[in-house]
Amino acid sequence: MRKTVMQCFFLYFVTPFILVLTVSSTIRAENSTAKWKPITNEIKTAILKTKQAEFLTSELRNKLDRLDYAKDSELPNWEFSTETVFKKDLKYIEIQLDKSKRKEVIIELRTSMQCGSGGCGGMILKLDGSAPRFLGSLFLSGIVIHPKTGSFPMYNDHGFRDFAISSDRGGIYVYRYNPKTKRYQQD
Repeated sequence: MRKTVMQCFFLYFVTPFILVLTVSSTIRAENSTAKWKPITNEIKTAILKTKQAEFLTSELRNKLDRLDYAKDSELPNWEFSTETVFKKDLKYIEIQLDKSKRKEVIIELRTSMQCGSGGCGGMILKLDGSAPRFLGSLFLSGIVIHPKTGSFPMYNDHGFRDFAISSDRGGIYVYRYNPKTKRYQQD
């Protein structure tokens, strides 16, 4: 009886834990080469065309709120530049999510209002076609796991691949495309 309980414990608790650790370390090694790049003018234009720049409003509001604590001598030099936000606080990586020749982009919003202790907000944009298309919001707290790794289906009926984000805190969050909303959503 005792042997059966130990076998069950190992089978149901220890083995899956070892499997997760093995898969996670393999995925990290395969994706560690993905570098976050500075936003290009094309991506900046896509963000503005898809009306996904509301983060600029929250950044401006945050800077304005901080003026309450500024010295009078600092106020004449106060400025807010959207260009600074785009160049300093936004980064992107490319990811192939559909069968088109052009990769989609995941943009990380590293602004003070979009980041917290667990990570930063982000968005997915499709850049090919006649106009850029917003594919959804996401939360970035670790490494983006590209669809070609792991056991993700190559393409679903709607033509978009699932992908995942490996959290720095140990979880793996899968994002699936919802053809009804035409957006990626966390599973």
